[in-house]
Amino acid sequence: MNPQFRVKVKAVIKALKEDGFKPKIFYGWRSEAVQLDLYIRKRSKVKFSFHNAAKKDGVPNAFAADIIDSRYAWSDKPETKKFWEALGKAAKVQGLYWGGDWKSFKDWAHIQMHKNSKLRSVYLESQKANK
Repeated sequence: MNPQFRVKVKAVIKALKEDGFKPKIFYGWRSEAVQLDLYIRKRSKVKFSFHNAAKKDGVPNAFAADIIDSRYAWSDKPETKKFWEALGKAAKVQGLYWGGDWKSFKDWAHIQMHKNSKLRSVYLESQKANK
């Protein structure tokens, strides 16, 4: 993960633990191949995401994380809803964006460092790394 983002994610996880949850990072960085598979299976709306970011030298530099409670994963139990709400709140305290706020595609486990409008520039930077 991007170092600045990593600090914020650690703070989110700490806050969730203090609230009695058992947070687990399911995804931080992921390859573009994995992202494409998620897109094809309709688990993502984009072929490139903040999870796929890389530095100019090709080192992974994710600006997104998917965090679940290890007891519930993506279940529809009432406890899971409480976890998503706590995740969204903790992310916002750190100035992050939460996928649970999205209107057309609720991505409850997803938090990210940047607004969606910055995805194109992160994509272009990451593509330079792959050349």
